[in-house]
Amino acid sequence: MKKLIILASAFLLVFGIVGAANSAILYSEDFEATDGGYTHSGVQDEWEWRYGRWGTDQSGFSHDYNNNSNQILMSTVFGLDIDTSNTTTLSFDYYFNTENYYDRVTTEYTLDGGSNWNVIAGPASGFSGGWQTASIDITSIYTDTLQAGWRLTSDYSITEYGFYIDNVVIDGELNAPVPEPATMLLLGVGLVGMGVAGRKKLFKK
Repeated sequence: MKKLIILASAFLLVFGIVGAANSAILYSEDFEATDGGYTHSGVQDEWEWRYGRWGTDQSGFSHDYNNNSNQILMSTVFGLDIDTSNTTTLSFDYYFNTENYYDRVTTEYTLDGGSNWNVIAGPASGFSGGWQTASIDITSIYTDTLQAGWRLTSDYSITEYGFYIDNVVIDGELNAPVPEPATMLLLGVGLVGMGVAGRKKLFKK
């Protein structure tokens, strides 16, 4: 009986591992070693990777963005096989300091490589109060072509320090891998063999 219980436990353990979702940090980029493959574009575009972060106009001493700008930083395609029946979140650290009301920052997303953008957070303006962390539920919009974007727009006068991004993370659950038929057959044969061997040993004098 003890052998049969062990056999049943092994069976449940194997199938529990195969069938369970992998809840974890699925994507993480801190920009310390590289720029993360992120790109940028737009009118009066000054996004640049320096000091282990992305920001607008980080060169020189003024650190002020241009007037009449519409500039966006775009992530890579995340390309993850995410189980969207569970919550998926996009989080990142940010800092902004812009002309209040007139110059604005937004967080956006695209599913077609940047041809079309949709706002998921903002607009915001003024001062963020230092570095903050945003956490955005992206469960309903996620596909494997998703890219995130951070946009700064400005009018014709008065600029401040700008918009900065760091530590981008996606947290959620991956779809569980489906074992191939051959693997399942071998597993089943192995478990049956274990059961037969166990019974022989149990009844052996």
